[in-house]
Amino acid sequence: SYVADYMKKNTDFQLTILGTTAAAGNPDECKAFSKKRASSVKELLCDNFDISEDRIQVFGCGYSSSLYIPDTNADGSLIEQAAALNRTVKMADSNSTTTQDIINSIKS
Repeated sequence: SYVADYMKKNTDFQLTILGTTAAAGNPDECKAFSKKRASSVKELLCDNFDISEDRIQVFGCGYSSSLYIPDTNADGSLIEQAAALNRTVKMADSNSTTTQDIINSIKS
């Protein structure tokens, strides 16, 4: 894994994993689901590549962050191609101001 290799070579690097979802369903449930998605990636990195858990933080953004790509039609139905782009995780440097801005926006 490129990420695991990078983290092993850069032992002071802190990773943030941000889970995202399509705009389908209750916002709180989507946030919780997207956090589970991010936590699964953290678990994979820790269990399979021996990365220390304390170097990775996870957040669930749902569809309420600047990472969200509009994925609904005017009638509220999903645009599947766009929705697929939101069903993912984003990985970022925990110390970057952009990452901190995203975290602050989903906490408020």
